[in-house]
Amino acid sequence: MIQRVLASKGLVAYVLACATGITLYFRRPFPENDLMLHLISIRAPLIYAFFKYTYTLFLFTECAINPELLETRIQEAEHRLTGCHYLVLADADFRAHPEFERFHFVVHEPGKSHKAPQSPALEEALKQAQRQYQLSFEPPSQPTDP
Repeated sequence: MIQRVLASKGLVAYVLACATGITLYFRRPFPENDLMLHLISIRAPLIYAFFKYTYTLFLFTECAINPELLETRIQEAEHRLTGCHYLVLADADFRAHPEFERFHFVVHEPGKSHKAPQSPALEEALKQAQRQYQLSFEPPSQPTDP
């Protein structure tokens, strides 16, 4: 039963979004006492209401509309559909340059190499550090029927 609930990512995301929203609602309430917002409420009450309700809405949905997470998910979907080109770097080179961690390297062959999705920024960083790398392609995964 618990495994089925945890496997339902939508339900877990909903519960976490509610918990986060409620916590933020009470810890960071809408700043109604702000002078500028008070002026807006007098001159344009509809705009003030829009600000207030949008602020409250984002308390509950910001974790669901996280731009970085959304971009990561889009890239994952593209990789599943079209495959992915990777740059493979020797393990010693990766460990000697902690600045490469921002490119989200993962282990390619344990103890031998790491890989990261190919990007112009990564290629430029590797060239500036004068590190040798290899190109690798992973074809798209085969779709599975449920």
